[in-house]
Amino acid sequence: MSSPAARATDARPAPVDPPVGAVPSRDGAATAGVAREGARPSRGHSDIPSRDDAEARDGAVRGESGGSRPRRPRRRRPRSRTDEGTITPGGSPPASSDHHEAADGPVPAFSEAEVDALAERLPRLSLRDEHRLARRLDTARRTRDHAARGRALASIAAALDVGEQRIAARRAPTISYPAALPVSARREDIAAAIRDHQVVIVAGETGSGKTTQIPKICLELGRGVRGLIGHTQPRRLAARTVAARIAEELHTDLGTAVGWKVRFTDHVGDDTMVKLMTDGI
Repeated sequence: MSSPAARATDARPAPVDPPVGAVPSRDGAATAGVAREGARPSRGHSDIPSRDDAEARDGAVRGESGGSRPRRPRRRRPRSRTDEGTITPGGSPPASSDHHEAADGPVPAFSEAEVDALAERLPRLSLRDEHRLARRLDTARRTRDHAARGRALASIAAALDVGEQRIAARRAPTISYPAALPVSARREDIAAAIRDHQVVIVAGETGSGKTTQIPKICLELGRGVRGLIGHTQPRRLAARTVAARIAEELHTDLGTAVGWKVRFTDHVGDDTMVKLMTDGI
């Protein structure tokens, strides 16, 4: 005869295996992944693919495509058809020789003799214009494009005309020498030494006219037309006063044929031939 505790144990129902996909709840009973429609799924099961599933799917796609993702097709610019039936990118008409000729005019042609004639005109210009235009002329000689070569040579020819007009306007004023100065009596010897030698040293007493008369001797020799006669002074006040004195003896205004330049002050123009300046300039 069994005891009451044994009979109670025998009366319990037999355990049943939980269904597939069931997750034990807090009470210990097995519940399904989704209990009812509209309810939030539990953490043990979800319809959203996990990270491992996504990586596996991406690996399968890469394996099928040869190990790389497919490239997106490149976007092409819109094309339009012109009147002649030629397709051009961006809708712009095709470039043609007639179009350039209508926009820029006829391109002038230069022979080798005409190019050599342009080169022969360079020494008649100022030193600055000669150096600048000589480089442009060398570049034009090496240009293979006939149209670009013709336009460059035409521009050089126009610049030569302007440079020759500029030189024609640079003429030295009337020069006179004070008879009381010792340098005035020896100006012929000084002029010959400057003409025949690159470096000349003139020694004389203070007040003999070296500072004011030597620039005038250089003007008489034709210097200062293609370039500038540089005249340095140790002080700014000396540069200003010497320039005023030379301009007075040449009967010109200060800043025209005779100019001066110091720090923060520049009175040198396009027609300046003698430039007074401090040593730092």
